[in-house]
Amino acid sequence: VLAALVDRVPRFDGRLLGQAVEAWNTVDQGSEYWLDALFESSWAFFLADEYSRALGNVHTLFSPYFNEAYYPEALVLKAVTFFVNCQLENAMAMIGQFHERYDPVRQELEDILSRFEDNTQFFDFLKQVRAGEANLSAQVRPIVGSALSDREVLRNIEYVNVLESEEQRLAQAPAELQNSSLGARILQDVAVAKSFAIDQTGDLARARYQRLIDELADLTNQIDTVELEVVTVQRGTIDQELQQQMTE
Repeated sequence: VLAALVDRVPRFDGRLLGQAVEAWNTVDQGSEYWLDALFESSWAFFLADEYSRALGNVHTLFSPYFNEAYYPEALVLKAVTFFVNCQLENAMAMIGQFHERYDPVRQELEDILSRFEDNTQFFDFLKQVRAGEANLSAQVRPIVGSALSDREVLRNIEYVNVLESEEQRLAQAPAELQNSSLGARILQDVAVAKSFAIDQTGDLARARYQRLIDELADLTNQIDTVELEVVTVQRGTIDQELQQQMTE
């Protein structure tokens, strides 16, 4: 896809792009999805050759007001936009900015993941993240917090909380129930369900976390592809200038 964008080969239906932008513009500024809509519409503006509007949206995403927003792909978009407009120095600046900003993030994310051997340990890490007690840098903390806060993860956490509450309620039940075979069986069933729920939640959260790393790795490959294209053009320009000098 990136190569196609760089070569500007594909043809897009302007009507559909316009409808897409209209739809994204209906997202209210107070919505949690407003920044997502802003970013998605920036790609539509790029595809419609409305480069200034695309760059304007990206500029908003990186404003100090949204300093915790995480849109690494926006720098890829800026680099590609500058490249197709033959602003090679600006494209290289965006490439350098991407690596400066996100290479340390990717390294820290990978280092953190390597500390956890199983899903139970990762579930404990998930709880620390939710409680704001995880040992994360200021740069990575909001990224991880957002990645581990989707609705499915939160539903699984709530289910574990319900089972823990049930365990506590049974622990406070009359001794007759606790010491009975029925009480022991109920307590065992709750403990098994809780163990399974913790493992499942840890596995889900680990998958979300791994996806975060994989997406960043893919964007790194894309920005490196843009750099290769820029260097190729620069080298060709230099070779052309040398040939002209030799013929003069």
